[in-house]
Amino acid sequence: MEKETLKILTAVQNEELSVKEAQSQILNLFGVSRSSVLHGGDELSEYSEEYREDCERIKAVLIENGFINAGLNDAIWLWNEYSESYAAGWLGLPDEDEKIYDCIKSYIRTTHYCG
Repeated sequence: MEKETLKILTAVQNEELSVKEAQSQILNLFGVSRSSVLHGGDELSEYSEEYREDCERIKAVLIENGFINAGLNDAIWLWNEYSESYAAGWLGLPDEDEKIYDCIKSYIRTTHYCG
């Protein structure tokens, strides 16, 4: 598996493979597809309707980044984890979608979402 991972990383460095393609290939190496990484679900139980607009935007960012089963609950959980890392309640979203993804991507990789 190490060899395959190194090959993928080398392809990215040589600009033969995009980062998104590399992420998908690495997830596949571990038997995880982006379509099964997140739990889905569109109930806003924890934050009710108060943060629906933020959650819809986070969900769209997740889907845009290949997490096709992303739901509003995933958005809530991920943004809440990010906010709590700053000992804060619900933090406001950055203006740029790319920055939203940068804020939450480490929580996707380090939580139960990736098995």
